[in-house]
This record gives sequence, structure tokens and C-alpha cells, in this order.
Amino acid sequence: FSDVPGKLFKTKGSPASTTFIKAIGEEFNSHHYHSFLIYDNKVYFWERLNHFADNLWVTDGTDAGTHSIFQGGADGAISYFQVINDHMLFTGSSQDAPWNLYRSDGTSGGTTVFTEFKARGLGTYPRDLTKVADHLFYGDHDGLTDFISGQPYAEEDFYHLYQSDGTTSESMRMLWGVIPSAVTTLRD
Repeated sequence: FSDVPGKLFKTKGSPASTTFIKAIGEEFNSHHYHSFLIYDNKVYFWERLNHFADNLWVTDGTDAGTHSIFQGGADGAISYFQVINDHMLFTGSSQDAPWNLYRSDGTSGGTTVFTEFKARGLGTYPRDLTKVADHLFYGDHDGLTDFISGQPYAEEDFYHLYQSDGTTSESMRMLWGVIPSAVTTLRD
């Protein structure tokens, strides 16, 4: 945790157990920490430097074991960060354009694009990424889309329900032949 910009601490809940881990950027440049997640016995968190880009960091509670493994786009925001079936998945936006869905094993080399969203233009984003049990559900276009606008070419491809288990991600139309289209809100 940190309420001191640019510095990361660990604690067991008392002043005596609180110790400094590492400086993460300069005090006047560091912005905020958010979205903490425990994965593979380590803590992962997002931290923005210089009001510019979110960075995914990992810590094992030591200085040597604390480092950045991924840098997001400029002026973005993290919109989803969760573990699905032992896969860490995340996404966000950069300058109002959505990122792809990424999967990570907790290392820089093991952090890759998992799914390329089809709803990717300004004003057309994937909808409501929601974890339900061991699956991730979300709304995305299903079919070919215009590269610039992110809108589907065919009306019947507009926002379908997608399902992912962290290994594969497909529309319900492809998986089961059902066509729940024009998905607007998902709830767990």
C-alpha cells in the first residue's frame, strides 16, 4: 500500500509491522496505485507514472522482487483486472481507444495479447467484462468490423455475448449456436 506518492510499503496492520519496500518513481511524478490482485503468491498492482501511462507491477514484498512487467498506453485507464482459471486477464483504454484483452503469467515475457476486441473504435468498446464463477463474459461485435469506427459491417454482428475461460474466448454464437445480440449490460 502507499499513501506516500512514489513509495511502496507492506504491513500486517500495525505501525511496528509497517516497512518500506521500494520507491516507485519520484514523489512528484507518481500518481496513484490501484487494482491490487494476489496471483501466484505475489501482489500485482497498477501504478501510473507522470500522469501518463499505467504500469503493471509485481511485488513479493522485497525490493528485489518488485518491478514493472507491463506498460499500458498513454492517458489510459484500467477497466478490467482479474484472475480467471489461473490466468491473470486485464484490459483498459489509451487516449479513449480500448486495449485488447491481455493475459499474463506474471512476467514481462508471459504478458501477451489474449483477445483482440472487435469493438475498438472511439465510442464503441467491449461491454461489461464480468467474471461469473470460472468464466469471463463480455459484449463485443462478432464478425468483421470497420477498422476506424469499430462498427460491424453487418447489423446481425452488433454486440454479441462472449465467453472466456482464460484459455479461449469465443462468442456464444460460435460456441453454442445461440445469438444473444445487442448485449448492453452484464451482471454477476
